[in-house]
Amino acid sequence: MDSNEDEEISIDFGKIKNFFKKEGRKEKRTEESSEPQKEKTEDDELTIDFGKIKKFFKSEEKAEDTAKEGGREDEIAIDFGKIKKIFSSGEETKGEELQIDWGKAIDFFKRYGIVFIALIPLIFSIYVRMQAESLPITDRWAVDSVVNNIKSQIRAGIDQQYPNLPDANKDALVDAEFQKVISQNNNQIDEQIKATSNYFKSFFQDESGKRYMPDIDPYYWFRYSKNIVEHGHPGDILKDGRPFDTYQLAPLGRFVFPDMFHSYASAYFYKALHFFKPGLELMDSMFYLVIFFSMLCVLLVFLIGRKIAGNTGGFFAAAMLAVNGAFLSRTLHPDNDVWVVFFPLLITWLFVSTIELRNTLKIALITAIAGFFTGLFTLAWSGWWYIFDFLLATIGLTFAYLVFANFNEIKRNARYILADTSLRNLILIGLLYFFSTAVFVALFSGWGAFWGSFIGPLSFPSIKAPVSAGDLFPNVLTTVAELNEGSIDGIINSIGGKFLFFISLLGVVLSVSRADGIKKFDFAYSIAAAMFYGLYFLLKNLGFDISIFGLLIWIMVPVLARIGISVYKKDSSYDFKLSILLSLWIVSTIFASIKGIRFTLLLAPAFSVAFGAALGKSYSYASMLLTKEFKIHKAVSSSILIVLLLLVYVNPTRGAISAAGSDLPIINDAWYNALIAINQNSSENAIITSWWDFGHHFKAIADRRVTFDGTTQTTPAAHWVGKLLMTSDERQAMGILRMLDCGSNRAFNALYKTNNDTHLSIKLLNDIILLDYHPLGQRGRGKKAGSVKI
Repeated sequence: MDSNEDEEISIDFGKIKNFFKKEGRKEKRTEESSEPQKEKTEDDELTIDFGKIKKFFKSEEKAEDTAKEGGREDEIAIDFGKIKKIFSSGEETKGEELQIDWGKAIDFFKRYGIVFIALIPLIFSIYVRMQAESLPITDRWAVDSVVNNIKSQIRAGIDQQYPNLPDANKDALVDAEFQKVISQNNNQIDEQIKATSNYFKSFFQDESGKRYMPDIDPYYWFRYSKNIVEHGHPGDILKDGRPFDTYQLAPLGRFVFPDMFHSYASAYFYKALHFFKPGLELMDSMFYLVIFFSMLCVLLVFLIGRKIAGNTGGFFAAAMLAVNGAFLSRTLHPDNDVWVVFFPLLITWLFVSTIELRNTLKIALITAIAGFFTGLFTLAWSGWWYIFDFLLATIGLTFAYLVFANFNEIKRNARYILADTSLRNLILIGLLYFFSTAVFVALFSGWGAFWGSFIGPLSFPSIKAPVSAGDLFPNVLTTVAELNEGSIDGIINSIGGKFLFFISLLGVVLSVSRADGIKKFDFAYSIAAAMFYGLYFLLKNLGFDISIFGLLIWIMVPVLARIGISVYKKDSSYDFKLSILLSLWIVSTIFASIKGIRFTLLLAPAFSVAFGAALGKSYSYASMLLTKEFKIHKAVSSSILIVLLLLVYVNPTRGAISAAGSDLPIINDAWYNALIAINQNSSENAIITSWWDFGHHFKAIADRRVTFDGTTQTTPAAHWVGKLLMTSDERQAMGILRMLDCGSNRAFNALYKTNNDTHLSIKLLNDIILLDYHPLGQRGRGKKAGSVKI
C-alpha cells in the first residue's frame, strides 16, 4: 500500500447512519470514500474528506495530493454539495456547490498580509488616543459619587437605629443593605450615575459640548492657526512685511517666532478636513492632526523595525510605540511634540532604506530627500540637530569600522575605498546628507541654524542654569516642571520599566545584521551581552550606586566590543549601522532626559524600535529551533510564540488606556467663564499681568494682551512680575505694573545704555517706580524727581 494512503484519514459518515434509530440494517463498504458520490445521497449524510489535511503537526517536506486534480497540500477544499437545503425551504437545488480555495486565500495573505499586520498597531494607536475625547474618568467619578451617597444614607439610618453597634458590624449591615438597594433599583441607579457623569463632563466642556483644550501650549498654536486661517499669516498684523504679534510682551509686542510649522500644519489640515466636513471646528481638527501623525509615527517605527527583524519585529516595535507612556503623554494634546518624533523617524527610515540599495541614483535621491526633511524639521523644533548628529556619527563610526576591517586591502591599494561597494555608498550617503542638509537648513532657517547643529549638544548642561547667559536676570526655565532634572529610575520607568528596558538593550545588540546569515559565535555573543546587561540591573537591585555615565558606558560596551572583534578578525561582513544608531540614540537621549524629563519623548522611538527588534529576532530564532529541533509544525510554534510575546504588552496597554482615559483639560468652566467675563468687561487694549503659565489662555480665550507668557518667559519681564507677586508694598506693586504696562522693559534698557551696569540700572529703576505719577504740568506735587540720585 502507498505510504501516502497510510497517512490519510478518511471518515465516512455514511456508515454512521441511523445510529440512534432501532434499525439494524448495514450498508456495503465503499472503497472510494474520498471521491464525491455520484448517487443521490440523503440530506442527513455528511461526507468530510480529511485526505487533504495531512501532516499538520509535522515539518517534513510536502506530500503530493492524492486527489485527481493535483492540488497544494496547504489547500483545504470543503465540498458543500452534500449539505443541501439546510437554510432553504424551497425546491431542491441541483448541483449547487460552495468551494473555498484556501490556497488562494493563503496566497492573498502572503501578498497583502503586511498591510493587515501594520494596521493592528495603527488602529490601536488611534483607539488609545481617542479615549480622552469622551472623558471616561468622569464615569468613575460618578460611580464613586453615587455609591458613596447611597452608602452614606444607609449608614446614617443604621447609626440612628443601632447607635451602640460596633463599626465592623455596621459596615457589614451597610454592605448587605446596599446590595438590596442595588438589586431593587438597578435601572434608577444607572440613570443617576449617567446623569452625574454628564454633569462632571459639562465642567470640562464649553457651551456647545466641545472639550476644552487639555494643556497650556495648544492655545498658543491655536491662536496662530486661527490667524493663518483668517488672514493667511500667523501674526495679528504685518509689520515691515513680517507677521507681528501684538499680544505678546504688551504693550510692545514682538515679531512672530519662526517655528510656526505646527500652526501652518494645523491650519491647512483644518482647511482640508473642512472641505469634507464644513461644520468642523479648528480646535477639533487640531486633535485629529496629532492623532493622525501619531499614527504615522507608529507606521514609520513598523517600517524601521521590519528592516531589522522582519514583519514580526516591525509589528512588535509599532505596538510598543502605540502604547509607550513617554510618547502617549505628549501626543494626547494638540501640541507640537508629535513633530519631535515624526521627523526623526521619517529621516531615519529614509536612511535605513538606503542600506540595501545598490543603485547609486536611488541612494542619492533618497539621501537628498532625507536632507530636505531635516531642513524642514528646523521649522518645527529648534532641537532638530539631534537626528542630524546621530546619523553623521553613525556614518562616521561605520566608515571607521569598514576601513579598519579592510585595512590590509586599503594599505595595498588605496583605491579599494572607492572600489568596495559598502565603503563607496557610505561615503556617498555621508557627503550627500551633510551637504543637502546644509542647503535645506540654510534655505528654511538660515546658516546660523545649520552652524548651531554643531554646538547644540553643548546646550543641554546649561539649560537649567540659574542665570541666563549674558545678563543677570534669572532663568525662568528653572521653574518649568517638564525641564526638571530626571533620574535613571524615573527615565526607565517612563518608557515601561526595567524589564522592557532590558529587552530594548538586547534589541540594540540583535540589530547587528549579516548578509550571509548569523554565525554560531553571534548567538554566544548575544547571550553574553544579555548577561552583561542583566548584571547592571542585578547590581542596582543589590544597592550599588551606578552613575548616569556608568549606565551610558554600560550600554555602549557590548556594541563597541562586537565592532572591535570584527575589526580584529578583519571581518567586514557585518552591518552595524542600525545598532550604532540605536545605541547612540538611546545613550544621548537618556543623558538629555537627566537634564530635563521632557526629553524622554526623544527616547521613545529608539526604545520602541530596539524593543521590536529584540522580540522579532527572538521570535525568529525560537520558531526555527522549535521547528527544526523539536519537529513542531511552524504554524503551531509560531502561534504559541506570538501569544507568549504579546503577554509582554498587557501592562503597557492597560497603562496607556488608563492614562488616556484619565487625561483632563487644564481649562474648565471656572477658567472659561472668568476669561469670557474679562473679554466682555474690559477695554480692547487692556493688559493681563500674571505669571507666565497662563498667558496663552488669556490671549486665546479672553482675547487680551499679556505682559509675558510661555514663549517669552525668559525675558526680563519675569523678574518684574515675580517681584510684583512677592511684594507686600502696594505702592511698589503699582509702580511695577505702571512701568510694565507703559513700556515693558524699555525703562531698564534706557538706563542700561547710560551705564552698562545691570545692578546699577535695576537699583535706579527700583527707586524710580516709587515716584508718584503726575500728569504733565503737575510735577510740583508729591515726591520730587530730584530726590532720586542718578
